[in-house]
Amino acid sequence: MSTLSVANLQSLTTSTLPVVKNSAGTEVGRYVRAFVRFNGSGTPSINSSFNVSSITDHGQGDFSIVFQNAFSDADYTFTVGHDGTVNTGHSPNMHAYWTNRVAPTTTAIRMLCYHPMASNHKSDGLRLCVAIF
Repeated sequence: MSTLSVANLQSLTTSTLPVVKNSAGTEVGRYVRAFVRFNGSGTPSINSSFNVSSITDHGQGDFSIVFQNAFSDADYTFTVGHDGTVNTGHSPNMHAYWTNRVAPTTTAIRMLCYHPMASNHKSDGLRLCVAIF
């Protein structure tokens, strides 16, 4: 078995990310294009991130994740999540999801945090996560 140890891995083009392949040449993975973990309570604060410049707060439970470097297209895959901790004092039945009211763009994606017991059904989560591939 060999180990490749390098400081940087660079794609051959600016519009594609490197692809991870096994010894047979079959694709087995790709790298994340952006991720963020943030506290959405009050003024959103980023705990850790890659390729995310800021979080825009559109009101209770409504956020945009703004990318530091724009993508070449908006046809990316994403996942959103939370740890169930909310600032409303209700049980941890919160759901985080992409809002189809605003389509993903090359510079940002919008997410909502829904809580069935909150008065307006939106809730600021304490630990929210988004990963874009």
